[in-house]
Amino acid sequence: MHVNGEIEHKGKVIAIHRDTVDVAIEVSEACASCKVKGMCGMHTTEEKVIRIATPAAPTYAIGEDVIVAAAKVVGIKAVILAYMVPFVLMLVTLLGMLGGGVPELTAGLTTLIVVSVYYFILYLFRNKIEKEIIFKLRKTE
Repeated sequence: MHVNGEIEHKGKVIAIHRDTVDVAIEVSEACASCKVKGMCGMHTTEEKVIRIATPAAPTYAIGEDVIVAAAKVVGIKAVILAYMVPFVLMLVTLLGMLGGGVPELTAGLTTLIVVSVYYFILYLFRNKIEKEIIFKLRKTE
């Protein structure tokens, strides 16, 4: 669901901590009308758990229905980092090496190494990226 420039998912509170709430997202229902559902990977599983920082954590109850929202920009950035950049890296590396006369096996293995290094770098910066991805939590009406 898209409201006010945000992507929203219905979810259910599964755990409450001091200042965080764990929410299980109902993916299939929320993604049914999304135009980029095939790109984000959310549609491939039935349930995804997200930990959301909120000072109002004690006001929620386990089993309560909630809405999790994130800015569309966050979703687009995630798709670019997780799928678009590695795809471009693979394409450029593979075509560049094959165009340069490198054997296919070497070009293929090098391409896999380049993409693996990219994902490792992404992993190293996961804490910084996590700080930029802000989810909002609200009770259903």
